[in-house]
Amino acid sequence: MLGLNTLQMNKNHDYGNGVVANQLQTLETSGNFQRGRFPSHLRILPHLVNYRDESLARSTARARSYLQSNCAHCHMKLGRAAMPNSQLLATLPLDQLGIVNTRPGQGIFSTLGRSQDSRPRGAPNGR
Repeated sequence: MLGLNTLQMNKNHDYGNGVVANQLQTLETSGNFQRGRFPSHLRILPHLVNYRDESLARSTARARSYLQSNCAHCHMKLGRAAMPNSQLLATLPLDQLGIVNTRPGQGIFSTLGRSQDSRPRGAPNGR
C-alpha cells in the first residue's frame, strides 16, 4: 500500500449490498478517525475526479487525477523516481510541475525516428 491521502479517499465507494458511502466518512464512523475531524460536507475537501469518466468535460482534471493516483507517489521531489525539476502532484499548478514545454529528463519519445518533447512547435530550446 502506498498510503492514504484525502485526495484519493474523498470519494464514494460501493461496499456491496446497496451500501455506497464516502470512504472518509466510513473511516470516521468506524472509529479510525476522531469524530468531528471532517467538515459535515466532505465535498469541500480536495478530491480527485474519476479519470475513467469520459463524461467529464475537463480532460485536464482526468489526466491530473490519473497522474496523482498512479505516478505522483514516486514522481515528486525526493520521490523514488525523482527527476530534478518535475513532479506530478495534482495539488500543484500546472506551470509548477516541470513537465510542460520541456524535454524529457530521461531519454526521449520517438515517433518515426524524430525525437518528441512536450514543447509546442517553435518553442525555444532549453529547460
